[in-house]
Amino acid sequence: MQTRDKNVIDFINMVEICNRGHVKELFFPDVHQNICMRRLKKLSDDEYINRMKYDGNTFIYYADKKPSKRIINHDLYITSLVVNMLKNNFEILEFKKSFVLGPIISDAYIKYKDPEGKVKHLVLEVQLSNKVEDCVLKYKNFKNIILDSNVNWDSIPRLLVITDMPQRIELRGIKVLYDDTTMRNIKNII
Repeated sequence: MQTRDKNVIDFINMVEICNRGHVKELFFPDVHQNICMRRLKKLSDDEYINRMKYDGNTFIYYADKKPSKRIINHDLYITSLVVNMLKNNFEILEFKKSFVLGPIISDAYIKYKDPEGKVKHLVLEVQLSNKVEDCVLKYKNFKNIILDSNVNWDSIPRLLVITDMPQRIELRGIKVLYDDTTMRNIKNII
């Protein structure tokens, strides 16, 4: 097993689900996609990772629990954010999907070091349907929930909302950042 294989396995264990494009962008950027596909197949055949067909002939790679088909698309956007951050020289220090704090369940919590070396953190919401306000307004009392909990944070995390819907909701006491599903502006936003 090569060091790159171990890095791929560690990445999939962290994000829990990804596609070939995510792995190719991070670990196989300068080679033909077939090399990436062969390595992923080998890692799957050797049972280091799992894979399943999704959306035709596309494979989804995952760590332990088989992902629900209902939320695969949603979870791939979370992985795309992590890939985008890593490609833009952000270091992921802590990553937790479905992060629970009090009554709030966010899509993810990410503690990271930006390219200048500053440590920051954010909670993530990916909103692909319904109303943007539904996912943002649940953070209305987030500051109080943090103070009442046993988390040891020096600052209030930012709320990053990934959505293509036009609604923008602001909250007092927490910085709400928005980007679309292409995430082209992530390095400037966070």
